[in-house]
Amino acid sequence: MSLSYQTTLIPRGAYTAVQLSANQENDLQRGVMLSLHVFANPGGAETLTIQLIELGQAGNADQVIGSLATAAATNGTWRLMWYPGASTAMEGNHHKTYSQRLSRRWRVNIAHSSTGSWTYRVDADLLH
Repeated sequence: MSLSYQTTLIPRGAYTAVQLSANQENDLQRGVMLSLHVFANPGGAETLTIQLIELGQAGNADQVIGSLATAAATNGTWRLMWYPGASTAMEGNHHKTYSQRLSRRWRVNIAHSSTGSWTYRVDADLLH
């Protein structure tokens, strides 16, 4: 596994509702490491969920193929890794691994459990 390139999918900002990245086209990459960086949270029991979505083709519906929820009222970084043969040994509260090849067309969704304001950014490291 080697790093192909890094990009920001959702820029740092204060958000109160679902955020979707632009659609992504996978040319040669086998996987991706998504990083959700939370800088400020609304407190209480609210959470965010980072979702990797495979885009449907020829009339097929989009499908969530991986997800990871944040801890309530917590700042930090959560990582969702999608790569064939990846080990789940690194998994924990802030890291989830799927041992699968990245789809051809995909995007990222950040789901909010309520309407509180969160400040965050989502980055992607595309992997060969």
